Amino acid sequence: MTDRDPIDLLVQHHARVREQIDVLAGIESRLQDHDSASLELAAREAGAVIDVLGHLGHLHALDEGETLFPRLRLVGSLPREVTVSLDRAERDHHTVSPVWPVLQRLLWQLTVPDGTLSIRDFREARLSLKEHYLPHLELEEQIVFPAARRLIAPGAFLEMVDEMTRRRREPHGVDLVAVP
Repeated sequence: MTDRDPIDLLVQHHARVREQIDVLAGIESRLQDHDSASLELAAREAGAVIDVLGHLGHLHALDEGETLFPRLRLVGSLPREVTVSLDRAERDHHTVSPVWPVLQRLLWQLTVPDGTLSIRDFREARLSLKEHYLPHLELEEQIVFPAARRLIAPGAFLEMVDEMTRRRREPHGVDLVAVP
């Protein structure tokens, strides 16, 4: 994040989510190998994905839901495309909520010794997460974020940076079920 642009941080989060989606595809591939080295690597990667998507997802949801979206709505008369996209982005945060816990449970199963799971179930959960996330990320990057850069006053951007920075310094028990 540049020290003055909270949108940069959100874009960085999106890049990390995309990376994790790629890692999930790699995990699926390793599960199909059935050799112990591949399964051990898949288990380590599963733990990392849980940490990244759980913690990052929690912060990202707060950054957008409590910091960005309300300030964008305060602008007043938003262009219709922005209002519709903002409404959809907020809805997306709720519709992806049931997807992450399913995948998270499957990832946890990989992290325990002799953890087993259905590759088919894993694939379905992975693809469902991907199908929910990628269009959401695109919507925000193509419409919501550019609108925020254009319409939110520079002073509000500074407040947003302060809120997001403070959020990262606060001790909090992260609910790993929370998602962006």
